[in-house]
Amino acid sequence: MLGLCEALEHGGALESVQGLVFRKAGEAVATPQRKFVDDLDALPFPARHLMRIEKYRLILPVEGEPQVTNIVTSRGCPFRCNFCSATQIAGYSIRVRSPENTLAEVAEIMAAYKHLEGVFFYDDNFLVQRKRAVAMCEAIKKSGIDFRWGCYGRVDLIDDELAGILAGAGCEVVSFGVESGSPKVLQAMNKRTTPAQVYAAVKAVKKHGMAARSSFFFGYPGEGIADLLRTFRLMHKAKLTAKEITFGNHPIIYPGTGLYEAMKER
Repeated sequence: MLGLCEALEHGGALESVQGLVFRKAGEAVATPQRKFVDDLDALPFPARHLMRIEKYRLILPVEGEPQVTNIVTSRGCPFRCNFCSATQIAGYSIRVRSPENTLAEVAEIMAAYKHLEGVFFYDDNFLVQRKRAVAMCEAIKKSGIDFRWGCYGRVDLIDDELAGILAGAGCEVVSFGVESGSPKVLQAMNKRTTPAQVYAAVKAVKKHGMAARSSFFFGYPGEGIADLLRTFRLMHKAKLTAKEITFGNHPIIYPGTGLYEAMKER
């Protein structure tokens, strides 16, 4: 986007900007794909002052429903869930911001927006690198910044020890993409998780006083009534509260995903 704007402003050729598709003389032109940014600390912080940020309401699903805003501290996801477009957008390799760079943005937000009480780390998987997640928690505690926060994680990447570290750094909610309570559907999704891992992750998070926000969606190809009942049974058995359960309603077939390719064949 930056390269496109600079080309338009200075009269440059669009062909020189990688990552564009445009129409020229009635024909579609695609420039070479851009390389991913490896040094995320080199990027400036989002220009939130250009937005009416008060119009965007994002809350943590905990007591008091504190209003927060999003921060992305890493890019990339090594997992290959068939329905997810994350790897099409950011690739499989993990690139991360340093704790110092991340907390500088947190400090900027908390100083500039008095109606906000904290942030939600909107990485595809904040816990994907355990050592890095622990380092972030240690940096948060040392920073002295007073803010409330939550993050995304996978049920197979958290245990009692890590849950305790997160809670000790002030984390109030860990959000899991559970998707289904049916092993058959989870396998079709290439989720590579099990209901047993869901129970263990939710138990660990709740033990340390955090909310276990869990997302589900219905209508995956091959899903039947018995699979739906297994999902509802999982919600009940895991003792998820109404605030912790969120629905995506139905799968969206994103181009480039395994689900997209399967549906094309059918």
